[in-house]
Amino acid sequence: MPRFTTRIELHKKENKSITKQDYDMLHEEMLKEKFSRIIEGDNGKRFHMLEAEYNRVEDGITLEDVMTSSRRACDKTVVRSSNIGDYSILITEGTRKWYNLPQA
Repeated sequence: MPRFTTRIELHKKENKSITKQDYDMLHEEMLKEKFSRIIEGDNGKRFHMLEAEYNRVEDGITLEDVMTSSRRACDKTVVRSSNIGDYSILITEGTRKWYNLPQA
């Protein structure tokens, strides 16, 4: 089953600041697109991912599908916020390893 990690950075409009509420809106929109902020280890333990990082594990999904749904969530977040001017997305697929993430 493909495993994707998606990292998003929100970019502010001129004379604005990105707020926690902006990222909270992003989290809501990403959840609607089937992303999670939790990652599960091989031992079944679950961990919180870093801020603005998302997990997606789903049969039959492609890298392009993940990018499309990530962009859709970001576009909806931009519309909802008066602070966000643009965003960047980085998606990786495959084996993941982490250290010192807080347990969920």
